[in-house]
Amino acid sequence: MRIAVLVNHVDISDSIEVTSVSIDKGLTDRISTASFTIIVKDPAHAGKYDVSKYDQCVYGGAVFQELDDVLIGGVIPGGYSPVLFRGMINRLEYARESSHVLKIQCSCQDYAADMERAIAPIANYINQTDRLILTTLIIIYCPRITAAPAFIAETTPPIARYVAESKSVRQIVEDICELTGLSWQVSNGYLLYFTPTTYPAPFGLSSAPDGASTFGIDAFTEYVRDFIRPVNRCTVIGGIGTVSGGGTGTINMTFTDAASISQYGIHELAIVDRDITTEADALLRATVEVTQQAYPEESFTVKTFKDGLDVGQSIPVYHSDYGVNGTYLIRGMRIRQRTRILTEYELDIGVKPPDLVTMLRKLEARTRQPISTGS
Repeated sequence: MRIAVLVNHVDISDSIEVTSVSIDKGLTDRISTASFTIIVKDPAHAGKYDVSKYDQCVYGGAVFQELDDVLIGGVIPGGYSPVLFRGMINRLEYARESSHVLKIQCSCQDYAADMERAIAPIANYINQTDRLILTTLIIIYCPRITAAPAFIAETTPPIARYVAESKSVRQIVEDICELTGLSWQVSNGYLLYFTPTTYPAPFGLSSAPDGASTFGIDAFTEYVRDFIRPVNRCTVIGGIGTVSGGGTGTINMTFTDAASISQYGIHELAIVDRDITTEADALLRATVEVTQQAYPEESFTVKTFKDGLDVGQSIPVYHSDYGVNGTYLIRGMRIRQRTRILTEYELDIGVKPPDLVTMLRKLEARTRQPISTGS
């Protein structure tokens, strides 16, 4: 794919060192980064150091500096698609190659950084949906991020009560995710709030691609099966509540995965949580732990030249040499422009959280309403 780089809506692709364009995305820290190098050959357009503007340079009549808007995307007739990165410049490095050539390396971060800096003096929502809460926050405090309903899931029932004071927008969004079990990220200027099942990749990757629904894997590396903390029998001990058969007593529930025990032996975990006061809550908590940890977790890195993937998507992957055959989660992505028309995607892929886990977390959080967080 041929890509373009725009700064403040000005296409500067012809002045970019092609192989310098790189983009890193991930679910862990949620702030994506990008970098590229501008080549300025006309000394008349070099940095204005004689007037002490050390943080500015001039190219094509436009002034570029920190916090300016950046868009990196594919080139199509009349526009740019797909958008691979949208954010702002946060660092400029100048290197004089010769008296006639100046190289400026631009480092960028996406608009997720706005969510860390934006503080909501008061957030008070009673019986409102998660979609309404998130959309309202983004529109008011982070206008550079687009809060489109199509990319923001809505769970039911509504959140009974959420109250917070002087929290960053990012903290509030993460609070909401704790209540619902969903995930979030800012991707290409849009807030995404989703479960992997609602954000599928447009195609799969395979060592035997069919060229229609699956495409080739250029490299398959760093395959890991992680079983550091196996749990296939979990007992949750709660507080005092109504127990089976009537009456009150200490809540005590156990969930077991018989198939995992048969394959790996018994691996038990006991959880004491006195805030749990119903057997249903205790069983949900035990089920979540076992569902997450009863089997090894796979993770691997693949490379592909097929455009169209993004972090957070669920993607089918098949590789005959490693016995990999399932649907996984794209946890991280590194995009490198190898030639003017060839883009390489290096993907960090892991096990997709089971649908059951998402649903159980949601149910468990909702059984503890009303909820109040913050001071």
